Amino acid sequence: MSTNMSSRSASTKDVLQDHSQAKVKLYTGYLSAYLKILGNTPYMDTIHLFDILCGEGRYKDGEEGSALQGLRTIIEYYASTPLTKLKLSVRLNDFGQSTVEKGYKKIERVESFASKLVIPKSKIQLTCSDLEYSVILEEVGRKLNTLRGNEKSIVFIDPWGYKSIKPQKLKELFACDRCEILLFLPTTHMYRFANKATASGLEEKVPSGSEPLKRLLEELFDNDVPRFQVFDEFESAILKRLTGKMGAKYSSSFALETAKRNKYSLFFFTPHIKGLDVFNQVRWKLDTASGRGYFYRKNPNQLALLLNCPEVAHIQQVRDLIRSGHVNNRQVYEFGVVNGYLTKATNAALNHLKGAGEVVVEASDGKSIPTKTANYLQHNSDRDVLFKYVDNGAIKH
Repeated sequence: MSTNMSSRSASTKDVLQDHSQAKVKLYTGYLSAYLKILGNTPYMDTIHLFDILCGEGRYKDGEEGSALQGLRTIIEYYASTPLTKLKLSVRLNDFGQSTVEKGYKKIERVESFASKLVIPKSKIQLTCSDLEYSVILEEVGRKLNTLRGNEKSIVFIDPWGYKSIKPQKLKELFACDRCEILLFLPTTHMYRFANKATASGLEEKVPSGSEPLKRLLEELFDNDVPRFQVFDEFESAILKRLTGKMGAKYSSSFALETAKRNKYSLFFFTPHIKGLDVFNQVRWKLDTASGRGYFYRKNPNQLALLLNCPEVAHIQQVRDLIRSGHVNNRQVYEFGVVNGYLTKATNAALNHLKGAGEVVVEASDGKSIPTKTANYLQHNSDRDVLFKYVDNGAIKH
């Protein structure tokens, strides 16, 4: 395959597989929550949505991909909120010929299916195109650089592979500070070949076909790529390095496992803590056990084995945070969100510590002392309270 990325392969053209269904649910779930929040933001005028490798719209088995399900999510938002003033500019793009329906371009199939949806044209501006990845990326970048204070954007990148992924290009998109990016990558495949692709010794030879991965990893790790022992270490390192290279303030990931135990990762980057909070909410809705990902189970009733209970682990995290020094409600809120927890879990951890006499809360804004379970964990809370650790009956200073 050339360096022009295609969003689907022949092996996945017929069926929207379970892990891909979970990916689309995460994408549309985030989009739905995102629209509801920004629709209630008085100054917000327009959202720009770019699905730049959107596929063919519908698989051979009739299941819909991100392009159509994304449109349905938007239509549902307007149906439930008819008085909203929020407008959407939607750009659906993919390059190449259909592998499902011969004689048609991928984007022609998307346009055909989209034309059958009842789209409120006064609210939604839909544009379809069949530009190559590098071309659409440049066009999106130019558009993002023109966004005003009352506009925001989501860029969804779902490539087949990773050959054309360049961190510098992602950084250029993110630089507008009004953009959130969701990036889907085949991380198990990347992990399997990472050490081989970056072979440096004379006795080691870089396998044929690994050069694109080698270039990507060398750019991410500044030509000093470490050896990776386990997959989780690799995925975590990729997220951390992408976050740094892009200049993203907040980021997260969600694992998607296939029946063959291969894992993909949906990486998320946002300039705002509230965006990460919403992403966490969708993650935990899809994975109620740990919020980490979709994991394949041959038996749908099979329970996941959690070696470390997330609730217990979070109590210890919050304990260590407050033990290290006094922290206010906004700091605790952000701490919980950055560590991937729902705010209600952080509230529960705080209330457990308060109930055990390990933590006390004080008002530092001159207002009344908070009630027993009030912690005011919000990014824009109108209260300012302080949490202090109690050590052997004495407040730690």
